[in-house]
Parts: sequence; structure tokens; C-alpha cells
Amino acid sequence: MSSPSPRPRRDRSDRAAAVLRPESQADSPSVQHGSRYNAINWRYVSGLMLASLGLALFVMLTADIFTVRGIALSGASYLDTGTVFSYTGVAGKHVLDIDPEVVRQTLLDIPTIAEADIILGWPPDLVRVRIVERQPAVLWSQNDIDAWVDIHGRVLTAPLQERTDLIRIVTRGIEGVISLNDRIPQEVIDGARQLAQLVPEERRLRYDPLLGLGFRQNGGGWEAWFGSGLDMEVKILVYRRIVEELTGRGITPAVINVSNPDKPFCSGC
Repeated sequence: MSSPSPRPRRDRSDRAAAVLRPESQADSPSVQHGSRYNAINWRYVSGLMLASLGLALFVMLTADIFTVRGIALSGASYLDTGTVFSYTGVAGKHVLDIDPEVVRQTLLDIPTIAEADIILGWPPDLVRVRIVERQPAVLWSQNDIDAWVDIHGRVLTAPLQERTDLIRIVTRGIEGVISLNDRIPQEVIDGARQLAQLVPEERRLRYDPLLGLGFRQNGGGWEAWFGSGLDMEVKILVYRRIVEELTGRGITPAVINVSNPDKPFCSGC
């Protein structure tokens, strides 16, 4: 058997030249040249968002639903929504033109209101108002005009409803009509509250600028005067001792005055 003939050797000049590729180029994936056109254009998105905000602001500034036509009121026991709304001064204003602190200070100027909070929001409650009202302690009657007065002597308002739990004080010797700008002396209010506790059967007290607080004695018919201040407990003890002594002797006085408990006196004794 004959041996295989050797393969012919190619001439070195026939070989193709080798091409060296950079490693980074060889391993890199192929690039899709058209894919960049599918990427998000963030400038376009930012412009769209800015335009949307501008449109929303324009709507807020021009739309009628952002004009204040009323308020949402909470915390009121005596004042109604319409009255508080008229006090705020926000009727017909745009909600963005309202300063909550200015409205709050305006409400605090009302004697009846002790505290107020103002919250601005969205329709339908553009303006929400929460108030704390001062509570009446005395029904003050001056020249046939009645007014509520709190424990600090502030004149609040004309009676808004019947309140049988209030101390009633009828004045005499005072000229003029009581108003919201008036202030009842603190010692008068303090004395009246003490008297109401010490003589609860006397539901109608009197006040005279010279004689102070007093009442007409039920069942006796005489006048009793106690001045004012926080020493009513002592004055009542002195008064009862005098009444006991006089009635024991069969004497009905016209007036008993214990404004000064150290020097009480009576007339008609």
C-alpha cells in the first residue's frame, strides 16, 4: 500500500493578515443606533409639568370656587355662623388674599370670643373657623337693658337665650345704657358670686355705686347692703346676727348696711 501524499504547503504570502481588535471593542455588545430615539426626553417632561402648574395657578386665581362666600364654624354655643362670618371680613375675598392671623386678631376683638383658630383649605370649606366663647356669669340689668357679663366683668352681649342659672343684678343710680365697651368692676363681680353662694334664696341682687351689692330681704321687706369685694362671708355673719337680734326684739328695720362689717348700721331700728 502506498503512503498518503503530503499536504501541499501554502506559501506564507497567501495567508491573510491577522487583525488585532481591542479587548474592549471585542467584548462590547453591538449598539442599536436607533434605540436613543425611544429614551425619555426629560426636558419635555419638565416643561409639561411647569405648564400644568401654571395652568393650575391660573385656575385658582380666576375660578369663582376660590372666592369666599361663607365659613365652616365650630365651637360656637351662642354666636351663629352668619354673625361670625360678618366679623371675619373675608366675604368676597379670594382665599389666597386672606391672612389667617389678621382674621384671628379681628375675631379676638369681639368681647364674646376668647380664642380663635383660622384654617384655609380647599372647596367647599375654604375658610374654617374654630372659636372658644367666653361664658356668661351674670345677667346685668341697667336702665332696663340686659347684658351678659363674664367672671372678669367683660360685657359680652345682649342675652341670646334664657339662662336661669345666671346671677341677676339690677342696678340703680347709674346713668346711661350698658354697652360692649363697658367693664363691670372686678370686686363687684367677685362679691356677687360670693353672695349668690351664701344666700342662694336671693335670686335677684341689687347694685348701687355708693352702697355696693345688696338685696331686698324676702319675707322681711327691708333692704340689705354689703358693699363689694371678697369678704362677703364675714359680712353675712354680721348681717344675720343683726337680723336675729332685731327680730328677737320685734323690730323691723328699713335698711341694714354692713358694707363695713366693723361699723354696721341700720335705719328704722
